[in-house]
Amino acid sequence: MEYFTNFFRGDEEDRKTPSPSHTKTSTPKNTKNRNNETPQHEQQTSESAGPISNNFFSDNGAFEMPEPPVLEAEVVDNLGKIQFRVSYDFHDHTLNLKVMRATGLPAKDFTGTSDPYVKVLLLPDKKTKLQTNIKRKNLNPHWNESFAFEGFPFQKIQNRILYMQVLDYDRFSRDDPIGEIALPLADVNLAEGKTMWKNLQPCKGHSGRLGELLLSLCYQPAQGSLTIIVIKANRIS
Repeated sequence: MEYFTNFFRGDEEDRKTPSPSHTKTSTPKNTKNRNNETPQHEQQTSESAGPISNNFFSDNGAFEMPEPPVLEAEVVDNLGKIQFRVSYDFHDHTLNLKVMRATGLPAKDFTGTSDPYVKVLLLPDKKTKLQTNIKRKNLNPHWNESFAFEGFPFQKIQNRILYMQVLDYDRFSRDDPIGEIALPLADVNLAEGKTMWKNLQPCKGHSGRLGELLLSLCYQPAQGSLTIIVIKANRIS
């Protein structure tokens, strides 16, 4: 079993993806669990939230039972969920994140599957983006990859938001967003470390588009003809 760790220094927020050329940045190291074994963890949580209907009476005045709350586990958009572990090393001033796996991801390819990977950021910094490996044709991928964000004092970490976005890799077009989570680190007991499940939410910033078309163009000068082939469509609204 080999281990894969990405290191990022918190005192260099304006730079791009960590590189060995930076004097204050550790050399990136990576780990993959080739056997795709389910990691052992100490504690799991699954949170739920949602509105409760206030319609207790029908139009004729008869009492009706209210609709049950929509729990987070009942994902309306059926985007799946992701498991990860986050902890903080007070001695080294390092935030440790392990992206474990995801389950129930939707199919984004016309073949009925997806090629998912996870992009990781510590908001509000958007310049430094780390990501897992791509798992081909897998709706229940196991990554088991670790990321270490070094040089973050605990007070600074409390003001950060752990952002993870699951995407489907697309060879011919832009990668398709599957879902995302945003976890304020002030809400997590980082001293103990916690393994948790989070339901993926719809990605923001993609609702105003009408969709995408992937086309193939072939011009034949001898015949003076242009052939257009529509290969696929994405996110048609």
